[in-house]
Parts: sequence; C-alpha cells; structure tokens
Amino acid sequence: MPAITAQLTEAIVDELNGEAWTLPFAARRDYRPRYTVADLANLTVTVSPRTLAITPVARGLATPEYTIDIAIQQHLNQEDNDTLDALIMLAEHITQHMINHRLRAMPTALCIRATSEPLYSIDHLDDHRVFTSLITLTYALTASIDP
Repeated sequence: MPAITAQLTEAIVDELNGEAWTLPFAARRDYRPRYTVADLANLTVTVSPRTLAITPVARGLATPEYTIDIAIQQHLNQEDNDTLDALIMLAEHITQHMINHRLRAMPTALCIRATSEPLYSIDHLDDHRVFTSLITLTYALTASIDP
C-alpha cells in the first residue's frame, strides 16, 4: 500500500479530474513538477505533497495534517484581463470547492485550510508570460500513534 501522502495526493487528483470546471484540464500528481514554457502551452494542473505535521491530541492519539499544493499554470500568448480573469476564477473555484470537503476516494481526510498564495505570480508573468497560481490545501486525518 502506498504512503498516506501518495494516497491523499492521488485522491485529490481524482477529485479534480472528476469535476466539471470553468476551464478544461487533466490534473496529475508529480513530486518534482518541472516544466518548460513549451510544456505549459496547455493549462497544466499539478498536485504535489508539501508537508506533514503531526500534533498529539491525547496519549496514543495524534492528528496528522498533510499539506498538498495544487499548481495551476499556463503559458499565455496574450495577457489580457479576460484570459487572466478566467484563470483566477478557476483558482478561486478549486479553492472554494476543496475547503471543508471530504474526498470521495479518501473520506477520512477533511480539508481544513485552503489558501491561494500567490493568487497569481507576477514574476512568472513578467519573466516567462506564464500564469501560475498556487493553492495550498491542508487535510486533517485521525490516526493512532504507538506509545
């Protein structure tokens, strides 16, 4: 059985790919997302694990929190407001959809925090004409720890 982090990340990919969004994409899981500008000609959504924090809540009990990043990226031929509005709207919809949401493939995981920071990267737009938005999700699970 894969690590919980891999299971959670894959469940998020399945969730994203199972919804109808304002812009079409196929999310994928990747530990080291590295793309060239040419790779980002089409809308690219990448899901990657970031951190694991375990907080004890009682003797032998802990609450693990898994932080997962969703990157939304696309190389832009033009940087007009309509194009950027559509990409930002997608980031907002994903962020709003995931908060307080249990994944179909992993119902023991609850998204307890969702942030979009940056909402978009000005540096990526300036340097590469690439729209980049980073959504960070934190999931809580209930687990036991051996004493």
